[in-house]
Amino acid sequence: MSAVRQPSIAIIGAGIGGLVLAHALRARGFAPDLYEQSPELPEIGAAVALAANATRELERLRLLDDVRLSSTEPTELIHRDGRSGVRISSHRVRLGQNYEKRYGAPYFGIHRADLQKALRAGLAHDDVDITLDTVRKREPNAGRGLDKAHVCERCRA
Repeated sequence: MSAVRQPSIAIIGAGIGGLVLAHALRARGFAPDLYEQSPELPEIGAAVALAANATRELERLRLLDDVRLSSTEPTELIHRDGRSGVRISSHRVRLGQNYEKRYGAPYFGIHRADLQKALRAGLAHDDVDITLDTVRKREPNAGRGLDKAHVCERCRA
């Protein structure tokens, strides 16, 4: 009887999607390797809205406390008509924790760089390797590309 071989998993792209996927795979007992074309993970980007479906997953992966430290919780969400700017509806978020009570998880706003930093820090002590400034250094037997701009070229490399 032969031993079951654990798959070698490469994640192409160390952005938010790649980092969350690494955490999810790590939580299931895998040790993926992350490959990023950029020589560093730059602190660029804009705000990211994390609705309950995202914060619930971050909580399941035990990442929410770290993300919460750099996040803000808005007072309310306001929906406006895209053409006229007329207010269509609003939903209280922070006041009385209405959002969290209704959806079972908080709503946060966070800067993209802060989110990426929290996700990367959570991998610092795990056996997940992040290789920067490369396309691919080894041949995995399983892989998914999350960098939409270069996924086709990278996966064929």
